[in-house]
Amino acid sequence: MMIQYSSVYVRYVSQHDCIKFKISSLDVSHNHIEKVPRLPVLARLKKLNLRDNNIKLIEERAFSDLRSLEFLDLSFNFLKGLTRLRADVLSGNSTYNLYGPLKIKVLLLGFNRITSLNANSFEFLPYLQELQLSGNPLKSAAYELDFLQAINSVATLQILDLAKTGISSLSGRYLKHLALKKLYLNGNEFTAVPDSLQFLSSLEFININENPIRELNRESFHGLVNLKGIVVSGMPNLTAIKAGTFTNLFNLETLECSYNPKLCYIDEKAFTTNSSYGIRNVFLTNNKLRHLPKNLLRWSQLNRLELDGNPWSCDCKTQWLINFENRRNQSIISFNDLICREPPWLNGTQFGLLAHPFGKFMCDEVTKMKHDVDLTKMNPIILNLLLAFIAVECTYLDGVCDLCTCSRQQFIDNHEKISVNCTQRPRLARMLEISGTPSNYELTVSMQHMNLSSLQRNDRFERLNVSELYLDFNSMRALPSYLFSQYENLTVLGLSHNQIESISEEAFIGLKNLKVLNLSHNALQVFDILYLQSTPSLLHLDLSHNSIFEISPSVSLKLKSLVRLDLTANKISEFPATAFESLEFLSYLNFSKNALKTLPPSALVKQKFLNILDLSDNQLKDLKPDAFGHDNVISRLSLRHNLLSNVSFITKLQRLSFVDLSFNSLVEFRLNDNSSVRSLLVGNNSLTSIESIIKHLPNVERIDASWNQISKLPKSIGSSLKELVIDDSAITSLQPRPPGSGSLQFLSLSNLKHLVRLPPNAFEGLFNTSNGTCNSLRIANSGLKTIEMSALQNTNLCELDLSGNQLTSLSGYVIKWDQMQKINLQNNPWHCTCEVQKLLNRVVTKLYHTDQEMLEELRCASPVYLAGTRLVHWYNRSEATLCVKADPHQVTLISSTSMILIDLFLGIIVVTLVFTGFYLQRKAIKQRRSKRNRRF
Repeated sequence: MMIQYSSVYVRYVSQHDCIKFKISSLDVSHNHIEKVPRLPVLARLKKLNLRDNNIKLIEERAFSDLRSLEFLDLSFNFLKGLTRLRADVLSGNSTYNLYGPLKIKVLLLGFNRITSLNANSFEFLPYLQELQLSGNPLKSAAYELDFLQAINSVATLQILDLAKTGISSLSGRYLKHLALKKLYLNGNEFTAVPDSLQFLSSLEFININENPIRELNRESFHGLVNLKGIVVSGMPNLTAIKAGTFTNLFNLETLECSYNPKLCYIDEKAFTTNSSYGIRNVFLTNNKLRHLPKNLLRWSQLNRLELDGNPWSCDCKTQWLINFENRRNQSIISFNDLICREPPWLNGTQFGLLAHPFGKFMCDEVTKMKHDVDLTKMNPIILNLLLAFIAVECTYLDGVCDLCTCSRQQFIDNHEKISVNCTQRPRLARMLEISGTPSNYELTVSMQHMNLSSLQRNDRFERLNVSELYLDFNSMRALPSYLFSQYENLTVLGLSHNQIESISEEAFIGLKNLKVLNLSHNALQVFDILYLQSTPSLLHLDLSHNSIFEISPSVSLKLKSLVRLDLTANKISEFPATAFESLEFLSYLNFSKNALKTLPPSALVKQKFLNILDLSDNQLKDLKPDAFGHDNVISRLSLRHNLLSNVSFITKLQRLSFVDLSFNSLVEFRLNDNSSVRSLLVGNNSLTSIESIIKHLPNVERIDASWNQISKLPKSIGSSLKELVIDDSAITSLQPRPPGSGSLQFLSLSNLKHLVRLPPNAFEGLFNTSNGTCNSLRIANSGLKTIEMSALQNTNLCELDLSGNQLTSLSGYVIKWDQMQKINLQNNPWHCTCEVQKLLNRVVTKLYHTDQEMLEELRCASPVYLAGTRLVHWYNRSEATLCVKADPHQVTLISSTSMILIDLFLGIIVVTLVFTGFYLQRKAIKQRRSKRNRRF
């Protein structure tokens, strides 16, 4: 149980309450606690949060009775009493004046007043894995022997956070015994990467952000052969990454080097050939890079590359990058914001507008001539011929390409497309006298982010064959009459992200070929269908993200071509049925995020071609079946985030294949049969059973019924259901099921905290058991403690996820492990005895060769001496390590009363003999002395 006292001004927690509730987690953060006394016995407490209080003093052995404590957060306090952190503060119970250990694995001490540590500060924390000291004034402590010895004493430490502590050096002598995996040194005063890091060969991640380091070189990360991630961002003085910096970092996967305002140079040999094989993610944003070496990395193997925010020089040195951009998958590499800053005539140009469709950036033409050639030194005759050639090619764009960026795309049929991207008003005075462009040319014009409030005569490119015009991200408030009348061949018009409040009925006159109109993200309140009277070819209309509350109808106007309408995120409270009489040919309608409370009868009867309908995020309480026509073809319907309690309307939708009813008010599922539905989402409702769903949707293949009040699995799942998800439900137990056959291929029962046991035949009759089937079962983050031997019988599983449960053992014969393709048994408290040895032999061996990530958190929780040890630790051992029994010849010493008496008797005899010998020796000495005296 978790008790939450955060931000309630607690000064004292009742010991009786703590013991009564058997708490496992206690949160008293953000209060006014000033002192931590010795806390009462809380045997099950694993997590204690004292963050953000006024704690100034912690008593001796304050946490000694918290025997299960694993997480302790003392950050953001005023620990003046811990100026030198004492060992007795973090110690367990004492026996014969000897302190015992605590089980703390995570200790957060960040942002206090700690200035140093004692050498034995962590003496009683043998399981400590993460230590946070960030934000403490440790500036001088880094030079102190005690501080370094304290850190070095924690042999189990994996994560060390020394960020923002003011330190400028670390001694390597006291780091070489650590097995750190993550190290945070960001926000300090290092002028170079510490040489001492070379001793941390186990390090996998280092963050050294925000340090005054001037350069990175081959000595910076020397010896860190296991590094997977490096973060070197926010360096105010970093100017160069030199040759060999990342040499021999064969495991490096991610490099983050961004927001370094002076970084202008990366040597092409910063990576060696071998060390660049594994890198997958590179972030070089917002630096001062003008060029990037082509041979720096194996660019084609990257999963993610970000380069935006640099002042790129778009010349022939950057040609490879521009062409590379146009061949790459945009979901992997983000080039949308790559902007040229040099030369001046390309300032503000996006990379995408410079590339030839066949991958040849034409740097050897106009751009190269202007950038690389000194025209004053050329032969006058050659110069005139060259300029004449350029004039022939670009006469119809004279005056434009000096200020805007022009690029050309030529197609197989000699058809050529010219793209013009302007960031300031072009000079078109001379162009107005030109009769027009050749017939085989089309022009795409982009004038975005120019703060335009209107289009002037010189902005319009009127006599050119403009096919696409983008005026997005400007400041236009109104569209006057005849604004686009000269664009007879315009097919795409973008006006999104302006401030348009009004549109004239004649604004779009002349746009007879317009197919796409984007008016999203404006300030429209009313939209009249008559606005579209001059656009008979319009296919797509986007009116989303306005403030529209009314759509005015037009009885006479029929928009026979409009097939896609987006009205997302407006303020429409009543469905404009009359207006939609003009939109009979819609196939896609998005009405989400409005204020609809009902759908009137026959609202969409005339939309006989409507295929996709989105009515999510409204206030619909009921939908009548007669809202849709008998012959509708709706196949996808989204009604999530409404107030629906009835689903009878589904009966009318005989073409429906996908329906989303999540986040509604459904208590039961009543309807007549519908044989078309294949996928149903009904999560976050109040359903108690899905029996009726399976009965009335005989062909449904996927059901997601998570976050409902379902308390048991359905008796029958039909013959079509393949995927069933009932996560976060009210299921507390499963009962044995009778034999049978099912159709499921995937079943998820995750986040069921009260499900502790899987009985025999728990899933009988659910899964498809035909030969060759591969089924999947997921019961993650639940309370499972026991799985009976035959619980998974007749399931044909090849994927099993039991992660995050309370399993301590699992029979090696509970399932056919050899047939498994994916196995996840992580984050369970495994009791590493002989029973787990069988699991080790079967599962660990398989995962080691197929999916090693599933071994990361597969660890022992007991016995105590094995706690935290990964099972893979014993991989490939010849002997059954966990099954070793006690030696039968081992002699065990015990104590008893008779043995004590015997020992006492023998002791007396020994003492008597010693004193007797001593007496006889003294007597002999006296006799020898007396004889000597007689002689003299």
